[in-house]
Amino acid sequence: MENYFYHDVYMNFKDKIPKEDIKKMYSQMENLKNKIPQITSVKIHNEPCNLEGKIYQGMFKVVFPDEKSEQEYQENPEHEKVSEFIQKISKEITVKNYLN
Repeated sequence: MENYFYHDVYMNFKDKIPKEDIKKMYSQMENLKNKIPQITSVKIHNEPCNLEGKIYQGMFKVVFPDEKSEQEYQENPEHEKVSEFIQKISKEITVKNYLN
């Protein structure tokens, strides 16, 4: 059985952020799989979700073949652009990385 490395990002958005900005962010995340070859898949969860008893407004999961690929993704300028936008619209971000 093959293991993958997961990068989960949970977000609560700033008050009065337009829904269009949230949709734009999720679209940018989905498009990263076409721009960053290390990404195996991107899964969007655009509804409230629970992480260890805390509720977040949304999350996405980026899947990589291994941890080294995730590290390369972190340094990619395309990822950095999307990350800056996520930080701009979010009031709280929690990241969970794990091998499974």
